[in-house]
Amino acid sequence: MGMATIAAAAIFAIVKAVDYFSSASERAAEELANLESEFEELQNKITDASNEFKTLRSSAETVIPRFAELAQGVDAFGNICIRIDRSRGGIFHLLHGVHDL
Repeated sequence: MGMATIAAAAIFAIVKAVDYFSSASERAAEELANLESEFEELQNKITDASNEFKTLRSSAETVIPRFAELAQGVDAFGNICIRIDRSRGGIFHLLHGVHDL
């Protein structure tokens, strides 16, 4: 009877080990899928941030030189010493663009 008990215990242990390793493999596959999903989300966030940066840089490259040009018409006290142009290229349009940045 002792050998049968040892054999049964060995078989039980082998079955438990197979269950453990097969479920560990499934858990690892699920974790890998979760990590891949998180990685994709992070890549998308990086892409979005990069695109936003490019947009801001492009806007700054347009606005800053025009702002410097128009700032030449302002005295040391901030008084505008040039004709105010409310057209699309004037100071009001430019300040609105700076505000949007």
